[in-house]
Amino acid sequence: MLHSPLRTRDLKGYHLNDASPVNPNELPRRAVLLAQHTERIRTHLGIKETPPAPPKPEPKASIPKPVKLKPIKIIPDTKRCNKCGEVRSLYEFNLKRPDKYWRRSVCRICSSAYRQSRRLKQRSNNAEA
Repeated sequence: MLHSPLRTRDLKGYHLNDASPVNPNELPRRAVLLAQHTERIRTHLGIKETPPAPPKPEPKASIPKPVKLKPIKIIPDTKRCNKCGEVRSLYEFNLKRPDKYWRRSVCRICSSAYRQSRRLKQRSNNAEA
């Protein structure tokens, strides 16, 4: 009786190349034939058993990596105004971006004075036109 060549998918889960004896009752016919063929080749080549796998090296004691700490942002409670040059409390500066608590570079007093002068200038320009 001729058998088709053995395919790896037919022998999935069977490890026939190790030195453990094969019980023919547990394997399908193709696996038994492969085991017999492997034994014949081993005896022909003079191989008594498969060489044992080299022992796995023991894992070295790992040294924990140093934890990188994020720098702490020190938020000053005062700031210098770019317009008048006075050092004022942070609460005297308007928010630039509320989500990041960024403050404007000009204090509220200077920015309100600027807005007021712009308003007067625009009114005078509109009155002339």
